[in-house]
Amino acid sequence: MSLKGNPLQTIINPKCQRESVIIARILFKEEPKLEVHQGKEAHLKEPSFLRGKHLSKERYCIGYSVIGKLIPHGILLTKGHQCEECKKRDAFSFCSMCDGRTCYNSRTFEEWCSQPFFVYLAYFGGKIVKVGVAAKRRLKERLWEQGAIAYKLVGEFEDGMKARRKESEMRKELPDKLTLSQKLKLYRELDLDWFESKYGVDGILKANLDASSALSSQILLREVNFIPDEDFKLLGNLLIFRRFLINFKSLIGKKVVKRSVLSDFAKRS
Repeated sequence: MSLKGNPLQTIINPKCQRESVIIARILFKEEPKLEVHQGKEAHLKEPSFLRGKHLSKERYCIGYSVIGKLIPHGILLTKGHQCEECKKRDAFSFCSMCDGRTCYNSRTFEEWCSQPFFVYLAYFGGKIVKVGVAAKRRLKERLWEQGAIAYKLVGEFEDGMKARRKESEMRKELPDKLTLSQKLKLYRELDLDWFESKYGVDGILKANLDASSALSSQILLREVNFIPDEDFKLLGNLLIFRRFLINFKSLIGKKVVKRSVLSDFAKRS
């Protein structure tokens, strides 16, 4: 792949090319980028990098996050995608449990949560909306990575703690999490007129709306050891192929490996 015109692409040196690639995460900004680890270095690649790749059955530790930067690790795991040590070091390890009343991570508050935050309603389809919080400067990216079709802002707050408290109040009436299975059902029942009439609309994420139109009768693969060699669309963490759907989260921590056979490349549940 040519590096011309792609300032985010890091040049991989020959030493790194000999080391196994560990899949880490998708970053959503101007365009989605795939982050991978080779040895002790992290690199950004186009999502198309996944096409036709053979993956390990084993999972490896992806490392830990330090406010936007992922520090690679790579040891073999028996479960999950982070070892216990990296979980402890991860800047956001406790933040998913935050209700805005007690902060267990003062460093993250100072470096991240002290900025303005939005509370929002995210629409995925059907007659259900999800409440969420996001830093003001990355609201659209957060909605994009969640796969939201449209959104409505509830309010702006001076820091993450205050936004979390508001979200916690709203969770009594609305969900703050939706599973992939729930989203798939909702995507097939899009009714933007209903959402707008009930809540109003502050924005529609066209990339997600366009991608959702590619959903039809594809089979969701639960355990993946081979990625089909064809174009796909991204809808949040969902990879949409012609016949299959793959949850990117099921690929996190897997190595890209060379294999000679393609049989039994995916177990279906």
